[in-house]
Amino acid sequence: FHFGSSGDQPGQFNNPSGLAIDQFGMIFVADRKNQRIQKFSHHGIFLEAFKLEDAPSDIAIDPEGNIFALVPGKPEIVKIFPQSHKRELVFKSGQNSDFLSSGRGLAVDMRGDLCITERSDDSIKKVDATGNLLVAFGSEGEGRGQFDDPNGMAADRQGNIYIADSDNHRVQVFHVAGS
Repeated sequence: FHFGSSGDQPGQFNNPSGLAIDQFGMIFVADRKNQRIQKFSHHGIFLEAFKLEDAPSDIAIDPEGNIFALVPGKPEIVKIFPQSHKRELVFKSGQNSDFLSSGRGLAVDMRGDLCITERSDDSIKKVDATGNLLVAFGSEGEGRGQFDDPNGMAADRQGNIYIADSDNHRVQVFHVAGS
């Protein structure tokens, strides 16, 4: 099945750019040009929306059900507490440091750390839940551990991170430690 159509009303999209599914099967969609995240049931029924001040490129959900939104235009990462709709700024370039300038993909690993694809230097950055840089890996190229325009990413429960290496036309898999 499919759900959604073009527009700005609840359940409609204007450039959906990322999605995540929580532990209960609820579907969250980064509705980029409508500057919001929409929540749907596992059947695609609209449930609620979380309005943002800017356009999210990707989202991820931690084990507690909190939503993280990557907003590359600023660049920043915002944490949304779904029960209260409260927002917390986790990271803003220049505030914590300048390691994020053109992030595109976002995932939360099994430890609750955030993994971000960084297009400016074809690398992956891993930060803790407060935005402190833990590890960076990857570089531009075609070899193992190298990227050419890394975009989307996902993490599994076994500690693996899957990265869409767009212009190399492949998916690379890393362990949570970056190996």
